[in-house]
Amino acid sequence: MILMDSGAQKLEIEFWKAIEKSAEGLKKAGVLFSAGVDSAVIAKAVSAKVSKTVLFCAGLENSQDLKFAEKSSAEMNLELVEKIISEKEIGPALSQVRKILAPLGLDDSLNLQIGVSEFFAMKAAKDSGFKVIFMGQGGDELFAGYDRFRKTVEEKGLKSVNAECKRLFAKAARVDLKRDNAIAKSLGLELRLPFCEKEFAKFCLKIPAKEKIHSKDDFLRKHALRKLAEKIGVPEISYNRPKKAMQYGSSVGKKVIKLLD
Repeated sequence: MILMDSGAQKLEIEFWKAIEKSAEGLKKAGVLFSAGVDSAVIAKAVSAKVSKTVLFCAGLENSQDLKFAEKSSAEMNLELVEKIISEKEIGPALSQVRKILAPLGLDDSLNLQIGVSEFFAMKAAKDSGFKVIFMGQGGDELFAGYDRFRKTVEEKGLKSVNAECKRLFAKAARVDLKRDNAIAKSLGLELRLPFCEKEFAKFCLKIPAKEKIHSKDDFLRKHALRKLAEKIGVPEISYNRPKKAMQYGSSVGKKVIKLLD
């Protein structure tokens, strides 16, 4: 992690501004929690501003996300609600999520896999009496989290990384956030996305690429965010956890694909 001290300090300042803006006035909030660095840094920060912060993680029994979430939440001393999904629940959830996403043209396999995973965690928050939930969406786009960024570096060099970050962040606004908001709204939940706060995103898109990804062989990536997470007290099990997409970490993806075949 090579973020210069001044840059790291500025990132922390901008991050807390985004958290304070999105958490303003809240006394109670849920956080969708996979125990990856994105959701962990959001959970840690929100809990510092919202007196009752509860984490929600959904997955099949023994899924990676549940295992990591138990350990990470315990280290942060934050309450965790686990939704252990049974295979028989996936079909009905898939039908419901498809009805939500089809009118938006977002009922392709990938969006359904992610959507079903989110649906279970969001419903757990609703069933626990929460109306506002936080997510870490935007972290992969702003901090070069996707594995595809290694190919970007290999083919076009580090100079192209932030342009790709900007492109993917814009795409996320058109697709991912539309999907997430639609599912949340269907459950009567309000979604808060600190990484997507305008000024924070604008700042992150200017962070030097070398402070996000080091080389084409960098399998961890998101170094600036990981350094921030470490600084504010996120457990190492989360700030050094390699990216694991929600549909895989929850073990829901393969089950959805099987139902779609």
